[in-house]
Amino acid sequence: MLLCVKKHLYFGYRKPIELFGQPLYTYVYADHKNAMQRFRDYLIDHQEEYEALENHEKDWYTVKFDYFVLISNIDNSGGTAHSVFLQD
Repeated sequence: MLLCVKKHLYFGYRKPIELFGQPLYTYVYADHKNAMQRFRDYLIDHQEEYEALENHEKDWYTVKFDYFVLISNIDNSGGTAHSVFLQD
């Protein structure tokens, strides 16, 4: 899922889960603009540390600094789960 809200590009992923025996949905969003800026800031001070990481760990670091998770009991597969949290 790809969203553009307030000049920010969000990559989203929906995954059904079970929590305390109840079926729920998680929606994970990464803010591409903020994540990439914070990733660049991290690299300036931690280049050697980053180079020592495995490739799958490096992938995580590209979004680690700006993502959020929503948990809902409603299947918003149409991409509207974020609307309450990303309002003007």
